Amino acid sequence: FEPDEKLLLSDTLHKYNPYGWKQERNIIISTKYLFNLKGKSLKRKINLNNIAATTVSESAKSQEFVLHVPDEYDYRYTSPHRQEIINQLRKIYFKFNGKPMQRYAVPHEFLKEFTTTKSEKKKNIYRIPEESFRIPEEVQDVKHLDAEDAKTAAVGFEEVKA
Repeated sequence: FEPDEKLLLSDTLHKYNPYGWKQERNIIISTKYLFNLKGKSLKRKINLNNIAATTVSESAKSQEFVLHVPDEYDYRYTSPHRQEIINQLRKIYFKFNGKPMQRYAVPHEFLKEFTTTKSEKKKNIYRIPEESFRIPEEVQDVKHLDAEDAKTAAVGFEEVKA
């Protein structure tokens, strides 16, 4: 970590590779980056300011979510802690940008069609849901996320407050 960087959350979850196979990963969210690790090996480090939006599945059968990274490529994950992870990202994004992060919710169980892969990015293909799936959000909504932090301590994953 950089000297002024702090750990906010860590979790074990599953990411989907471009072929749709689940792969266990560990993520760490700091005040500056999202780290994607395979075991103890760092696979990718994303500046949180580069995560432009999230997409979640509204299906009761799914815990999938996508992190949209327009300058690179997206990550498609599944986790029972999806909302806590997204809330941490939303708070940091708001702190960096002074505006809420774009969020989408789609009725699809699987989110592959809303995930831009590395090879698609090279071809300038960008997959994000249509505007009709966007969740309207006010600045007030993001400011209330701090109140939800107390709940996350009991969900069974690591959260470290700055």
